[in-house]
Amino acid sequence: MRKTVRKNKQIKRELALLEKEKEEIAAINKVSKTVEHKQTVNSNWNSTKEKIKGKNSAYQKKKEAKLKLKSPTPYTSTKAIEDKKPYIKDFNQLCQEHNIVPPKNDNLVSPTQKEIDTLNETSKFFSIDCKIIETEGNKSTLGKVCIANQNGEVIYEKIVKPMEKIVDFRTKFTGLTRDKIQKEGTDFLQVQKEVEKILRHKILVGHDLVEDLKNLKLAHKKKLLRDGTQFTKFFNPNTNSEDSLKSIAKRELNFSPDNWDINGKRDTIINTILYKKNHKEWESFINNKFYGQPNTTNDIKK
Repeated sequence: MRKTVRKNKQIKRELALLEKEKEEIAAINKVSKTVEHKQTVNSNWNSTKEKIKGKNSAYQKKKEAKLKLKSPTPYTSTKAIEDKKPYIKDFNQLCQEHNIVPPKNDNLVSPTQKEIDTLNETSKFFSIDCKIIETEGNKSTLGKVCIANQNGEVIYEKIVKPMEKIVDFRTKFTGLTRDKIQKEGTDFLQVQKEVEKILRHKILVGHDLVEDLKNLKLAHKKKLLRDGTQFTKFFNPNTNSEDSLKSIAKRELNFSPDNWDINGKRDTIINTILYKKNHKEWESFINNKFYGQPNTTNDIKK
């Protein structure tokens, strides 16, 4: 009987140990599953991070490329500064650079009648500059005229006595006064006749030639006019419209004096230089405008 009781107790102890072992195994399995799940989650997150990193990298490259396009490199900026020449301040220097003899003085140039008769034959084109004053009835009229030949030589310059009564000398823009016109002026009709003889059938270069010819009361064939206000290359780059002679000279000739005073000789010579410098392109522009075909010659010599 006692042996049976001991045997039962031993069986119970063994069963209890087996049960404990089962619990321990179950606990171990649970921990193992948790660790495995955590490893899976971490693996997925690492994969996602790599994808995000790849996208960010591509985005960063695009951003850097755009910034590179917008911002010039220090080398480019430095080179641009180095290539920019200083403006020419002295008019005599401008003339010398374009093989033109600068005017000796500010005196008027009054050729004789015999010289005027032959001037037309001495040049293929002429440049002109006119100063305009105001007469009664709010009308404009010629106050001064200056003409240069194809070599940049000022061959004619006269102050004009208008036929009408002057009400505004526009001294700020013309440099003319009542005293100057009375003492140095030539009658309008005589000046008109002389200018027409010089310019007859020749290419005429200037700035706002329509206004100049209107005040000279002269007609000139449109196909012979080389007007800087109508040549598209000389248009203001910001407004795409006609520009001042001062601005054109700054862009095209790098000429920008500290003081742009009133000077008909200077303006006439600048028109000459501009035409000679841009002759081929300007003639193509005119030929396309009037004949629908480009220019075939680049010769401006007599």
